[in-house]
Amino acid sequence: MSPIRILAVDDSETFLRGMESVLRQEVDMQWMGKAYHGAQAVDRACAMQPDVVLIDLRLCWDERSRRPNEADGVKTIRTLAGHCPNIHILAISGLWEQRWVVQAVNAGAKGCLPKESTPEQIATAIRLVAQGGVALTPEQLVWLRDSVDPLTRREKEVLALLAEGKSDAEIARQLGIATRTASKHVENLRDKLEARSRWEAVIEARRRGLIS
Repeated sequence: MSPIRILAVDDSETFLRGMESVLRQEVDMQWMGKAYHGAQAVDRACAMQPDVVLIDLRLCWDERSRRPNEADGVKTIRTLAGHCPNIHILAISGLWEQRWVVQAVNAGAKGCLPKESTPEQIATAIRLVAQGGVALTPEQLVWLRDSVDPLTRREKEVLALLAEGKSDAEIARQLGIATRTASKHVENLRDKLEARSRWEAVIEARRRGLIS
């Protein structure tokens, strides 16, 4: 059986060296190399065609990026999945929030690991995604279930204006609807998001990844 070929992506040389040391001890895995930012990861993955790309979610897209961020990590995952659909992507992060798990999985990641995972846990997750499985915790699976978009198009428009701090009357004017209708949409949003106030609805929507 051929070994699982792995490319690792992180802006930290220390992390990459540690990961290489760990994975070289696994007899069924082959270290293919490393990349330091998103654009480089896409280029090297397309050229090397590894089985699994292990990628830090907090990443720079290219050398011009000012600092690592989750949005660039999601962009890298989405670009990798689009250019190399046969490659399995395993994301890793020091701090997972619901919105980033949802966005990473929707972009194409097959698993989301905490950076404090043990070598055994990382190796197990790599084997799982390489076989076509998913490496997600029970909590992350609940997050994904909760993220299924329950909102109508109009409710999304109202929610976006709520996030800007608009009143019901201002929402009504901007959308060309009656204030009573706008208030009803706000009430429906609160019910669907199980929120006690309009601001709590916005916070919950962000937590679920429904708005940025």
